[in-house]
This record gives sequence, structure tokens and C-alpha cells, in this order.
Amino acid sequence: MWKKVKSANGLYQEFIFPILKTDSATFSSPLEIANCIGNSFASISSSDSYSHAFLLTKNRAESTSITFGTEQLLPYNSPFRMFELKKALSHSRNINPGPDGITYCMLRHLNEHSLSNILRLFNRIWEEHLSPSK
Repeated sequence: MWKKVKSANGLYQEFIFPILKTDSATFSSPLEIANCIGNSFASISSSDSYSHAFLLTKNRAESTSITFGTEQLLPYNSPFRMFELKKALSHSRNINPGPDGITYCMLRHLNEHSLSNILRLFNRIWEEHLSPSK
């Protein structure tokens, strides 16, 4: 309330960009702050942050090529299953609906038959490599 009273009287502080302080420097411009945060994310995501055991597993997994067009039923080519849909819905947050107006809350309250139809739709889209247009 006092902010409104002060601004009505013409007494207000100008917006000041936040300052970011690290162990070695202080950043005040939006570009400097963005670069500092980006460098921090890059550092955390780099291979230097991983254990040797994890790097071995990661390199082994990444050396295996993924073939999406194969007829062989590999785990990443399998149709989605009901428990995966339910798990995804249970971990979803209540955010604003998309252009279709459907919320996660609505989907979580569907009966089994309706969920089964949704699952068939998702699997058809996945298997036929199609996505609905607007």
C-alpha cells in the first residue's frame, strides 16, 4: 500500500537491475548477468562435473546409435503404456491450458475408458509420425 501512496505523490525508486556477485566478480548489466549464469550452467553440465564411473556409462550409451526407423521393437520405439500416461499425468503441474483448453487436471480426472482413448491417440500420433495441425 505504501508503494502506491508514494508513487501517487511522485516518490518512487527507479527500477535498478539486480546485481550478481560471485566469488571473483560483481556483474550488473543484464548481458553480464546472463553470461555469468550461462557459464555456470555450462560448467555444471560439463563432463568435468561427472564421476569417472558415470562417464564410462554415458560414453557407452552415447556410442550406441539410435535407429528410429527399425522394425525391431526396441524400448524407445515401443508404444506408450497406460502406466506411463498415468505417471506423466500424476507428475504434471496445474498450469494454464494450451490452445485446446484442456488442462492436466481434466486429464487426471478422466475415467479409464477415456484415458485409454487418449492413449490410443498418442500412440497413433507416435507410430505414424504425425502431429495434429491447428
